[in-house]
Amino acid sequence: MKLIIIMVSFFSFFGCKNHDNAVDLVNKAYKFEQRKDYKKSIQLLTEAIELNQNQPNANFNRGCNYLTIKQYEKAIIDFNRAIEINPKDDEAFHNMSICYKELKNYKKALEISDKAIEINPAYDYIKYRAGIFWTIKDFKKALLDYDKIISLKPDNPEYYALRAFTFEELKEYEKAVADYSKAIELDETDYRMFYDRGNAYFMMSNKDKACSDWKKAIEKGDPRKVELTELINKNCG
Repeated sequence: MKLIIIMVSFFSFFGCKNHDNAVDLVNKAYKFEQRKDYKKSIQLLTEAIELNQNQPNANFNRGCNYLTIKQYEKAIIDFNRAIEINPKDDEAFHNMSICYKELKNYKKALEISDKAIEINPAYDYIKYRAGIFWTIKDFKKALLDYDKIISLKPDNPEYYALRAFTFEELKEYEKAVADYSKAIELDETDYRMFYDRGNAYFMMSNKDKACSDWKKAIEKGDPRKVELTELINKNCG
């Protein structure tokens, strides 16, 4: 959410008063939002918008409230209005993309996500777009996004794991193993990486390495011990 700091302006006294009142309502609404009282928050933000229709934070914050309570169509209207006021509001574009994804309008979600990334190529926006590509099973485009994310965050094991999952969907198991190995290098405590790398090795018909990784997953505390034990007993000498 966006809080507002009142700035000195050259509006008329009446306009300035309305502006200040709208700011006060936006900040009060934020407190209710923090308490998860979205109905009251939306009420106050609506009052703020009635006082000042060009208040971008009021429109944006109300959109966020509607997004939280899954009223996606209303959220889209508010994010659109926030963008009309500030065409460079990357957060509004991103949140509107989330709405379209939840409405299963993936084409529109991607279109809006692209705009957010054009304004601000933040890794979390790119990660979200990769998730949309995953949803529509466009794994090659998802890979391109994971490549970008890794270039921005090369020391985060999560992104190597996500790219590894994608390689597996494309049946590129050697590349998946390489990414799982990098994730393990960065965080050797994560049992999931051993489990998943073991599965990738198994798909490559390398049972010895698969079994070794499954055993390590158990050692690292994998809660799927029963399943893994069955796999080991069935496939490992």
